[in-house]
Amino acid sequence: MLRDRRSLFGLGAGIIIGAILLQLTYAVFPKEDGQAEEEPTAEQLQILADGLGYAVYPKSEKRYTEPEVEERIAKALRDEESKRQAAEVWSGETSTGYEVSLVVIEPGMNPQEVAEALVLAGLIEDGGAFVEELRKRRLAGRIQIGSFTFVGKPEMSEIIKTITSS
Repeated sequence: MLRDRRSLFGLGAGIIIGAILLQLTYAVFPKEDGQAEEEPTAEQLQILADGLGYAVYPKSEKRYTEPEVEERIAKALRDEESKRQAAEVWSGETSTGYEVSLVVIEPGMNPQEVAEALVLAGLIEDGGAFVEELRKRRLAGRIQIGSFTFVGKPEMSEIIKTITSS
C-alpha cells in the first residue's frame, strides 16, 4: 500500500511541476505581436471572405436556394391563378338594354377577395369600404357561396343583402 502512495504522489507532483513550467514558458516567451489573438470584426471577416471568393451574410437574413425560390414563385403563380378562377365575373348587357353582372363566390373566399370580385364586375368602387361595411354589420362570416346576378348597379346595401342571405 505504501508503495502505491509514493507512485501516486510522484505522478501528482509531476503534473503540478509541468503546469508551473508551462506557465513560466508563456510568461517568459510571449507571442510575437505582444497581444492575445482577437476575433476579427464583421468588416475584417467580410474582407477575408471576399478575398477567398465567399460571401458573408448576417444570420438574421434568410437565404434561399434556387429550387426554393422557384418553388415559391410557382406557388405564388398557382395561388394567383386560383384567385382569378375563383372570382369569376361576367358583365354585359341584355337584349332589353339592362347591364347584368354575374359574380361567382367560391368556397374559401374571404371578404377581401369577394370585394375584389365586385370591383372587377364594376358593382362597387371601393373594396375596402365594402369590407368595412360587412364588418360593421357583423356579416363578414355570413357570405354565401354561389353565383349571384345583379342587374344595373345596385347599392352596396343591396349587394350585401344579396350575398349574405340564404
